[in-house]
Amino acid sequence: MKFVGVLFLWYAVLIVSGQDVNTTTTEDPTTTTTTKETTTTSQPPDTTTSTTAKPTTTPPAPAPPAPSPPAPGPKIPDYPLNKGKWIVEDKAKNVTCVILKGAMQINLTGQNKTVSFNVPGFAEATGSCAEPQSIVLTWNSTVLNVNKTNYLENSLTLSFESNATVGSLSAADSGITSGKYGLENVTVVLHENQNITFNGQLLNKAVFQTPINHSYSCFAEEVLKSDDSSFQLKIREIQLEAYRSTTGGHSEFSVAVPCPADDATDVVPIAVGAALAGLVVIVLIAYLVGRRRSRARGYQSV
Repeated sequence: MKFVGVLFLWYAVLIVSGQDVNTTTTEDPTTTTTTKETTTTSQPPDTTTSTTAKPTTTPPAPAPPAPSPPAPGPKIPDYPLNKGKWIVEDKAKNVTCVILKGAMQINLTGQNKTVSFNVPGFAEATGSCAEPQSIVLTWNSTVLNVNKTNYLENSLTLSFESNATVGSLSAADSGITSGKYGLENVTVVLHENQNITFNGQLLNKAVFQTPINHSYSCFAEEVLKSDDSSFQLKIREIQLEAYRSTTGGHSEFSVAVPCPADDATDVVPIAVGAALAGLVVIVLIAYLVGRRRSRARGYQSV
């Protein structure tokens, strides 16, 4: 009986063990948690301290902007289109003493070349009403240098003397007759480059002698030359008057005295016109005479 109980117990144990071996466990994938093993490797902190300072570089200063070239001045018309009109006044006495108008060109000859300067009609006029009277025309010349463009001042000065009285010795030395005034000298300062091209005088004797209270006029071209012909002043359609006593601001010329060139120019058309008129008269007379003769012959035949 005891043996049967032990056998029964052993059989029960086998049954339980068999269920554990044959039983399959199904896991819900939505509830399954997977744990990954993470291995962390710790490194010791860097305790090395750098004692070398980084070099500091200062950026170079920006270069100053290049200066802009000056604006070009107004273009000077070619001679003889560069006409202008200028006056000189004594504002203290309210008198206009010098008036000048016309076209002028200065020619300088040297070193196997000739340089021409057209005096612009917009040149600025200054001068003096004292004895000797003068008018100074100034204008800028554009000079191209290696690094920049400069404006250098050119000038043309016309000086006048009068011999209103016989006792004017300086005017007499210039050959000015009594009661007249004349252009006594011409002075120029001109720049072709950075250096002065010419600075000198032109005349050694007065020209354009004109009675006081009259103006000098010349439409034809005239050329004033230095003794060596290195300096020439060409003028055209010019009219000038000095030693005026009219009130300031009055810029009308007095009665004009024409130059000999204009007188010669006037003689030619007058002579041509007279010749044509004479030819017409001769032809008319010849026609009348011939007609009269033809009539006379007709009468004789009848």
